Amino acid sequence: MVEASTVTNRRHDRTTQEILNLAYDATNKRLKVSIVGLSADATAWTLSRDLILAAGKALQTAKSAGNTLLLQAYDVDGGSYTTFGTLTANNAPTLELDNVILDTSVAKGTWTASGTWTIPAVTLGGTVSGANQTYDAGGGTFLVKSTAENAIIVYKPVNTVGARTAYVFSLENSTPVLHNYGAIYMKIIANTAGSESGQLQWFVRDGGAFNEAMNLSSPGALWTDASVDTLLYKVSGTQVVSAQGAAVANPTDAASTQARLIDLLGRLRTHGLIAT
Repeated sequence: MVEASTVTNRRHDRTTQEILNLAYDATNKRLKVSIVGLSADATAWTLSRDLILAAGKALQTAKSAGNTLLLQAYDVDGGSYTTFGTLTANNAPTLELDNVILDTSVAKGTWTASGTWTIPAVTLGGTVSGANQTYDAGGGTFLVKSTAENAIIVYKPVNTVGARTAYVFSLENSTPVLHNYGAIYMKIIANTAGSESGQLQWFVRDGGAFNEAMNLSSPGALWTDASVDTLLYKVSGTQVVSAQGAAVANPTDAASTQARLIDLLGRLRTHGLIAT
């Protein structure tokens, strides 16, 4: 048993002119290794056995700012060492992974974080999945930029008649609790291959409940949930339909026929069907 606080063993290699110092620090329970007197052709220390660190022990950089520790592997074809990671000592120490790791890495398992990840510009090479997750743009804008005609596609993998997919617009109420205030649905009306048809539906929250305010069929028929007798319809800025006019009495003779025709033309002009 060694009682001294420090015991040093020095070994000299006559081939490489290396002096290997092994010093055991009993106080801190550390084995300190240093190599001095390296010759010009001896620039590295080659181990013939595995280097195993005890639990809780560390492989560390030196203590000066800017000191680095490199994790490297030899490129046999290239004839040089490739750096995979760099530890750098500083006021805020860093670990930088080289692109050779990121370019060839395969991620598995669950990516967890106790704080916030800041990701630079990235190019996705596959599908990103995230059921019931939230993209929070803060006070900014979520922008989808594309040169494609179909820049945004909402896809639901179903083919049942009556199935729908939607854009939903959610805001908070006075509680505040998040509510869906409106939605635009696309509904399957017919799903036979080559004869598919759909219906576009507009839903708006009314009195605390979702109400179908309007829908548009594939032939172009527009339906609204409210009365349209006070609406005006225009084509190219000209009124062509308005509220129903007063009745025109049936003629009883030639004179009244001419009078009723004049009344009818007046109704048509007021309605907008013909020009004044």
